[in-house]
Amino acid sequence: MGSNCSPTGHTRLSGRPSATRAGRTRASSPHAIPSETSQVANIVLSVVVFTAMFIAMFTACTYLADMLERVAGLPRLTCVGG
Repeated sequence: MGSNCSPTGHTRLSGRPSATRAGRTRASSPHAIPSETSQVANIVLSVVVFTAMFIAMFTACTYLADMLERVAGLPRLTCVGG
């Protein structure tokens, strides 16, 4: 019997989760709340980066619109009721 063989003689594939008595595999749910520090840090960093990107794009578009209004001599648009 080799090192990859089970007591029943079947070859066990490495890298696959072992089965429980009920035949179900032990795998974490993809919808579970992450508990590892690195996963939480990755999520927080992603939120911060995407928020900063949104703010930067909003600021750039606002500045560009203001500059184009001044250069082209267009009247400033106002919101209805504002």
